[in-house]
Amino acid sequence: MVLWKGMILGSWVLLGCSGSPRDEFIGTWKPTAGTTTLTCNAAGGDSGAPGLPPIHGAITRALPNANTDTWVAGPNGTVVLTNEFGSLTATVNGGTATLSSSPGLWLEGFPGTGTVSEPSNLPSGSLSGNVALTTYTFAIDSSSREATETYAGTVYIAEYGTACALVESASYQKITD
Repeated sequence: MVLWKGMILGSWVLLGCSGSPRDEFIGTWKPTAGTTTLTCNAAGGDSGAPGLPPIHGAITRALPNANTDTWVAGPNGTVVLTNEFGSLTATVNGGTATLSSSPGLWLEGFPGTGTVSEPSNLPSGSLSGNVALTTYTFAIDSSSREATETYAGTVYIAEYGTACALVESASYQKITD
């Protein structure tokens, strides 16, 4: 009987000590490698956007850069990510957070900082627009200190009056809990 009570108490203590899976996300994460790519087919100059060069093909920003992602606890077991785009809410399933909602995301000054490869004479940091993500995943590895982020969606570039495809694949490291 004493052994049985000890087993139950020990199991209860162990279960009480473990946090929810979303706790592993909470903190600040910094990109360590990867790329963000904006792909457009937008006319520039007099035919589409006076004073702007045309964009045909992909503009790629290499990571890392100075930006960080901050995750906080959200409602109903979700997590909320805040970064240079704004914020999004993700549903947690084990070590993976997936897009739940992303109202009001904004891309500002793309391509911004980092090594940039672009198909035209587009000035660095000159594009901005509303972001609509269709997929987003942030997956934490077993150490809970490294993660992989992938997303895809569109950006409506007001200066050009067109939507461009936006994709990213990046590795992250947790820098604060």
